[in-house]
Order: sequence, then C-alpha cells, then structure tokens
Amino acid sequence: MSTTITNPTVQTVSPGLWALAWRRLRADKVAMIALAIVAAFLLTLILSATGVVASDWEQESGVSYAPPGFVGADTGVAAKVEVEAPPPENPLDPLADIIAVTGTASYAKWVNGSGALVASGVVTDDAGDGPFRLGGSSSGIVFAGGLAILGTTTLDG
Repeated sequence: MSTTITNPTVQTVSPGLWALAWRRLRADKVAMIALAIVAAFLLTLILSATGVVASDWEQESGVSYAPPGFVGADTGVAAKVEVEAPPPENPLDPLADIIAVTGTASYAKWVNGSGALVASGVVTDDAGDGPFRLGGSSSGIVFAGGLAILGTTTLDG
C-alpha cells in the first residue's frame, strides 16, 4: 500500500492594516474608554455647533455682582448698591506723572504735593527757550504711557 501525503497549501488573505489596528484597539480596554471619551467630546461639539445644546449661553441668567449661593438668588435680601467716594489723590503716587495722551505738549503746569502752582508756561523741545523743555525731543511729541521726569530744575524770578 502506498500512502501519499499531500500537503495542500492554504493561502489566507491578510485582513488589512486597518482591520488589524481596529482589532488591537478593541482588545485594549483603556484605549476603548479613551475612544468613548473622545467620541463624547466630539458629539458635544457637534450638538453645540448646531444649537441643540447651549444655544442660549449669551443670555444673562443671573444678577450681575450677586453674592455667591448654591441654590439660587436669595429673594429675602434686597441687593445693596453702595457707591463709594473716590479715594483722595495721593501726592506721592509714583504713577501720577505718567502721560495719559499721545500728542504735542504745548503748555505745562508744575504743582507741588499740596496742589499749589509752582510754575507754568510754554513747553519747547530740548533746543527751545521755554520754561519747560523736553529733553531728548526735537519735536515736542509726548507719548501715552511715557513718564514725565523732572531733571535739573531752576526757577528764575
């Protein structure tokens, strides 16, 4: 008796790169939870973009400047609006000499700490002969945010 052994070669087709990747992803529990979270974020994004969710966020739903609370507005207490007087001007304020507006300076007043006028007059550039000269300037332009610093000061008269 003769026995023949035949070895048929079975050719299988590879499922493909994406199918293998999806199979590995489905096998990983942490990756599937992360995929579900990302899908929930994308669903929320789509729903909010279409106006199904959060369509009225621009509307004011509370009272401005209300005290915080957990349940809602306290209807038993009326809201108090207190208007405070502005604080007195501080003569030692380091920011008081900051220039507020960009432009050409033409007239200046110099007052002391108590607000009394010390001197006033025309503002000129560095080469001018006015009582107030802008050092380092050839046009008399001052810029907002700049600082007015008194250099060597002499009062004639």
